[in-house]
Amino acid sequence: MNKSLLRKSRAYYKINPAYSNCPSCKSSGTLMKSHSRNFGEKILNNVTILRYYRCKQCGWRGLLRTVKFTSASLGVVVLYLLLVSGAALITYQILKRLL
Repeated sequence: MNKSLLRKSRAYYKINPAYSNCPSCKSSGTLMKSHSRNFGEKILNNVTILRYYRCKQCGWRGLLRTVKFTSASLGVVVLYLLLVSGAALITYQILKRLL
């Protein structure tokens, strides 16, 4: 199967920021994962799509995304919001009649 066709059919795909350019010095191939410094950073790493990276050349340290969203993801998000709001409305109506 063609890899570009597979990417188009997904709502998102994982990327590795280590192969991208440094936001500070613009050098390529110098980014590496950085360890969490405190509890807040560990929580952020586990809850979001952001990860801490460090540049070997200039010492920059910051957050970079590890997931890239496609145009199909907007439709998926809207669909899930409609499903959740529909289920919440039905549950509300049932609880309103019972109580």
